[in-house]
Order: sequence, then C-alpha cells, then structure tokens
Amino acid sequence: AKYADLAENYRADKDYEPGTVLVFGGEAEVTECNSFCDSRLAGVVSTAPAHLMNSDIEGVAIALKGRVPCKVEGPVKKGDILVTGPVAGTATTLAKDSATPNPYCVVGKCLEDNNESGVRIVEIAV
Repeated sequence: AKYADLAENYRADKDYEPGTVLVFGGEAEVTECNSFCDSRLAGVVSTAPAHLMNSDIEGVAIALKGRVPCKVEGPVKKGDILVTGPVAGTATTLAKDSATPNPYCVVGKCLEDNNESGVRIVEIAV
C-alpha cells in the first residue's frame, strides 16, 4: 500500500497539521495535548490514511493503527514508548526507569533514532 495507517475523522477545535498529538476535549471532540501522560489521548493526526473511517464527518483524520509521522520533543530511540508530552501537540519518550505507563496515554513506539532536541517529526508505529 502507498499509505500505512487506518484512521478515523474526529471534529477538532481547529485545523491541525499531520503528526500533531491530540486528546479528547476542547471545544469540539479533540484538541492538542499539553500534559505528560494524558489518559485522554485520542491519537496522532494522519498524513494520508490507507483507509479513513467516518470520512463524511468534517474534522481531522486520527491514526488508529499503522505507521505515521509524529511530532516529538526530545531525543528518541527505536522502540521507545512515546506518551503525550507537555509541549503542545507532541509526544515524548517515557524514561526507561519510569513506572509502567497507563496504556491510555501511550501514543506509540518510535521507529527511528533521533538525538536532536526540540520539536521535530519522526515515524512511529501506533
């Protein structure tokens, strides 16, 4: 397949670019995350899903399963568990010595190594 995720449309409080991490809440159904390990996680805005559910709803496509680009903050390594981050719309790595996270706040697993700081896009598996 040319695209690599299954997504569903949700009503958002504004337009969000692909890779933005969203949670349930805000003025519509979803809004961007802004806290560490937020259990209200909805998912990551998809780029171009292979299959889009509820395509007749006006909103953003949120990846439910597959490979998608994701905004992250801080260094990441392949296989890292990513959770909602405190920087708006981003995921961040869960430290290896952290307690097991609530599964509701896990965004996905990182598919690449990137030691840069700041916010950038990496590919993840949802």
